[in-house]
Amino acid sequence: MGLRLAALRSLGIAALALAAVVPQLSGTASAVGTPTFYLNFHSGQCGLYTTANGEHPLVVPCSDPAHNMEVYFVTHGGWGPSPATSFVAADSRRICLSKFQKLFGGAMRSNFGYLYFYPDPGAQTRQYGDRLICSLTRWPNAHASMGAGVHFHVAAI
Repeated sequence: MGLRLAALRSLGIAALALAAVVPQLSGTASAVGTPTFYLNFHSGQCGLYTTANGEHPLVVPCSDPAHNMEVYFVTHGGWGPSPATSFVAADSRRICLSKFQKLFGGAMRSNFGYLYFYPDPGAQTRQYGDRLICSLTRWPNAHASMGAGVHFHVAAI
């Protein structure tokens, strides 16, 4: 399954970096990891998202150099049960970037971006509400491995 901007609404997954949109995520799966529904990620977890694992990225240790996402914040967006996609995109961008700046003391470096995840309308929204997950990734190649360790600490800014 290709993750393209047109497919973002149906998956409830969006990928943004600064002011640009990630056209497609791809990559190869790590040999070690636990498939986890994308709305069940927690702050501090690292993952490996590929088009092959879709809504079930692998949770991998941050020491796994293949990881391509690091969750730095999980919250509720506050937008209610049926928001417009454009509103969720704008609000998620604002929340994820401002929280990154507050947590780590500055803006992301130009070679980093972020992914945000939110529930699809319907059953996922009924179960997860307006859950919002913000994670750090590489930019412009969000599928690229980040290397071993955590990259969202102050020294990475």
